Amino acid sequence: MTNKFKSFIALAKQRYRITLTSVEQQLLKAIVKGEVADYQVKSPELTLLKEQLDLELLKEQLKQLEDVEKLEDLEGLDLEKLKELEKLEHPEQLKQLLAAIAKEKEFNNPSTAESWGEKRILSAKFIEWLCTDVEAFKYFTNHGLQVCGAKISGKLNLEFVKFESLLCFTECVFTEKVTLKGAKVEEVKFDGSHVVGIDAELIEARGSLYLENGFQSKGEVNLSGATIGGVLSCIRCLFSNKEGTALFAERIKVKGSVFLRNGFKAEGRVSLSGATIGGQLSCSQGHFSNKEGTALFAESIEVKADVFLSDDFKAEGRVSLSGATIGGQLSCSQGHFSNKGKDALIANNIEVKGSVFLSNDFKAEGEVSLSGATIGGQLSCSGGHFSNKEGTALFAASIEVKADVFLSDDFKAEGRVSLSGATIGGILNCFKCHFSNKEGTALFAESIEVKDSVFLRNGFKAEGEVSLSGATIGGQLSCSQGHFSNKGGNALNADNIEVKDSVFLRNGFKAEGEVSLSGATIGGQLNCSGGHFSNPGKYALNAHSIEVKGDVYLSNDFKAEGAVSLSGATIGGQLSCSGGHFSNKGKGALFAASIEVKGDVYLSNDFKAEGAVSLSGATIGGILNCFKCHFSNQEEYAFFAQRIEVKGSVFLRNDFKTEGEVSLSGATIGSQLDCSQGHFSNKGKNALNAENIEVKGDVYLSNDFKAKGEVNLAGSTIGGILSCRGGHFSNPEKYALDAQNIEVKTNISLTNGFKAEGKVDLTAANIKGNLDCTNGNFSNEKGTVLSAEGINVDGDILLDKGTFEGNIYLVSARIDDTLSMVKIKQKKVTFPLYLRLLNPFIKNINNNQITSLLQKEYQRIESHYMKIDLQFARIGRLKDDEQSWPQKNNINLDGFIYQKLGTDDNIKVLKDAKTRLKWLRLQPEFFPQTYEQLAEVLKKEGDPDAATEILIHKERDIRPKLNRLSKFWNYFLDITIAYGYKPTKALVWSSIFISIGWTSFALGHYNCSNSISNNKCLFSPASEISPYTEETNNKTIDIDYPEFNLWLYSLDTFIPIVDLHQQTYWLPNSQKGKEIPLILFKVKAGRLLRWYLWVHIIFGWILTSLWVAGFSGLVRG
Repeated sequence: MTNKFKSFIALAKQRYRITLTSVEQQLLKAIVKGEVADYQVKSPELTLLKEQLDLELLKEQLKQLEDVEKLEDLEGLDLEKLKELEKLEHPEQLKQLLAAIAKEKEFNNPSTAESWGEKRILSAKFIEWLCTDVEAFKYFTNHGLQVCGAKISGKLNLEFVKFESLLCFTECVFTEKVTLKGAKVEEVKFDGSHVVGIDAELIEARGSLYLENGFQSKGEVNLSGATIGGVLSCIRCLFSNKEGTALFAERIKVKGSVFLRNGFKAEGRVSLSGATIGGQLSCSQGHFSNKEGTALFAESIEVKADVFLSDDFKAEGRVSLSGATIGGQLSCSQGHFSNKGKDALIANNIEVKGSVFLSNDFKAEGEVSLSGATIGGQLSCSGGHFSNKEGTALFAASIEVKADVFLSDDFKAEGRVSLSGATIGGILNCFKCHFSNKEGTALFAESIEVKDSVFLRNGFKAEGEVSLSGATIGGQLSCSQGHFSNKGGNALNADNIEVKDSVFLRNGFKAEGEVSLSGATIGGQLNCSGGHFSNPGKYALNAHSIEVKGDVYLSNDFKAEGAVSLSGATIGGQLSCSGGHFSNKGKGALFAASIEVKGDVYLSNDFKAEGAVSLSGATIGGILNCFKCHFSNQEEYAFFAQRIEVKGSVFLRNDFKTEGEVSLSGATIGSQLDCSQGHFSNKGKNALNAENIEVKGDVYLSNDFKAKGEVNLAGSTIGGILSCRGGHFSNPEKYALDAQNIEVKTNISLTNGFKAEGKVDLTAANIKGNLDCTNGNFSNEKGTVLSAEGINVDGDILLDKGTFEGNIYLVSARIDDTLSMVKIKQKKVTFPLYLRLLNPFIKNINNNQITSLLQKEYQRIESHYMKIDLQFARIGRLKDDEQSWPQKNNINLDGFIYQKLGTDDNIKVLKDAKTRLKWLRLQPEFFPQTYEQLAEVLKKEGDPDAATEILIHKERDIRPKLNRLSKFWNYFLDITIAYGYKPTKALVWSSIFISIGWTSFALGHYNCSNSISNNKCLFSPASEISPYTEETNNKTIDIDYPEFNLWLYSLDTFIPIVDLHQQTYWLPNSQKGKEIPLILFKVKAGRLLRWYLWVHIIFGWILTSLWVAGFSGLVRG
């Protein structure tokens, strides 16, 4: 060894410099021996302590320290760590040892190199010669060149030097920049050394390159294009080149791993752009600082294994991994990236074969971008904090993740998070997380494709819009217990989303702002049970044109402040809003126009709506169930279901309540419509509008059904019964029940507690069964209580035991069977005395305020009278009683046609003429047809006498309307032949006249028994009486002359045409008899008898003609 050393010294003197310093000789000696040329100063105090150590005791004491087992471990600690340990309480031996080691390290610290003496200064030129001289290289062992604790003066330039051995500088200080450009070396170490900078561009190292353990560079370290066969290790080091590049390693090729970790610090830019790393890139606990610029630039880097920017990794400035390819995972767990208002981490188009972790207290102040990235495993941001207020916190547009994405477990983002167009092979899990971007988009995931489920639940919070518009989700979308807040804007936008499974917005889900599912397609159910949606005055939930294969639940404490829209939706199962609360006062609370539901619809079990509920044009495959619910939209539509089509039944019953109009106009219902115990309120307007409705089954407005406002069934078609039994309809002075043109296949029941305040209108109704108003209560202060004009009833109309305070119109009604009006209850109407006295004077006075008030009061009281109008009605049977007749002038029977009185049972029927005449005379006017109709019915029922009486009274009752002459003739026909209905009365009168004639003629012929020529005999043969004078011709009477017969003479002169040969032969002689004084003159008895004969003949003609006319029926009517 001595000879080799001497030979090396001689070579150095020959080729480098004739005089060598002790420092240089020490280096040559170390090279020859294969040792480290150690120039550090050893502390005598530490040497002495080592000699005196109790090693067993020290071993026990070292157990108190972390990662320290023996004395060598303690000496290997850096100065900073030693100073930290000194501050702690330790046994005296350990305390002294720590102090001595720290003191020695402090003395040899490169930071104190200015105080180093000449014995520690080594010329850079000498090192250059050693590394470049071929002969000198022969003296090197495989340990290469190792220098420790020296101060290298001058510029060390090994550019393109081939030094195929170890080049190691430990805790050395270089006064000028080190150049290793293009050099080829075995391995390079600058452990603990301080340099001004290193230019190692294109360097080739078979082994590793170490810049660690206290290495410091106050200038750029350039490793661009370098090739390193081992690792690049930069542990516990400092690269400082503020406002420039601290570490420039672009296009570097490292066969092993790159470690910029465990105390690595860079002040300035670190660039690994285009690098190729065969192992991992670990920057864990590395600190990169380049404020306002790029801290770590690793674009297009290729790493075969993992990349770690984790475990207290810190970057102040931009970190860029754009275009990088990573064969393992990318872990940034517990990494801190800070570049406020700018890019914090850019990994656009990165390709990671494994997973990406931005989790476990990961923090970023500035934008994190993974746009276009491809990740073979999962993307986990669990516990990560992303902050870029008013900007994008996490930008992962068009990212492709083969496995799951986790933004959970205390994940926080202040700024926009974008997953737009992303493709995720597993689930997207966002629970226990917070997205904040007020007045902007908090989570932007439009057109995202997730093969499995998306979870925005269990503590998920978003301040700002969450957008899943156009997303495709292979599993479910669960937002249960998620909180979405974006007041006045979209809280959750999932327009046109496609979810293969179910969507859950339930169990504590809260949204402040619009939730939009417009045009969405959901393969399972949409469940919003217990969800709270708030967007007052606007859409709270917009699911327009949504398609749901399963059920939709807006139930069980579901709450919406604002409109909920399901307009045009298609639901494959049921729609349940049971227990849901919908509030949008004065506007639409629930819009479901043109919705199609294959199953049932439930708006029940404490369902509440403040605002309009619209099911207009909806199609429901099952039932529509609305029991125990409350619809409120006063003076407007509360429930709008026009043209709805329900295959099953519609139930608006059992504590169903509305404040506002319920409209079923034009609806089609496949089974029944049941509103039993339903309460409908819209005073003065439509309470229930079911105009033109078609119901295949029954309709029930019964059993405590209540309506305050109009119920409209006009034009409806009902396949079963219409039951209003026990229903209360109140709309004073207006329509209470409007059923004009209704068609009912069976019966209408307005019975047993039915009560109507207002008009009940059945005009032109078509009823295949009965109209039953038994025990019904009808009142209307404005007049008509029941209008059935033109009604067509195949069965009966029963008004029995009903109460009617107003007009009943059955004008032109057609009733195939019975009209029954028995035991009708009429309210007793009493006018105050002042009205009775003043009415004749005020009824024709207009334009006077006082009289107008009095007239209205009179009309109000008068309206309580029951009035019946049967004008032109046609019925089968009429069944009534006198108790049920209205007061005089309150019935109209004009044109009323009925076939029979009473029914086929044994109930007493009013058929006697006297009673029926009272009925007919209740009419305000005389109508002949009413008498003729009654007479015809009585005649058919086998009572011709009663029929005759009615017809006779018809003629008598018309008499007051005739002029005097007509009245006389009417009276004359009455007393003579009873208007032809009793022609035998003419025979009675004829008998009377004949008898009077017999008496009169008997008195005139009384004195003719002895001689007809005496003056007292008032008869003379007709041949003796001159045709020109009444003097006797004094002719002789032939013995065969016909004998005078009193009876025959009276008959012969009374009965026309018949000749009994009495009148021809005998005549009263006006010249005979004594004179009888009259008022103004005297007349002979014969002349008076002659006058009577004329009267006798005239009445004979009259009565005989009347009898013939009456008998033949010519004068009847």
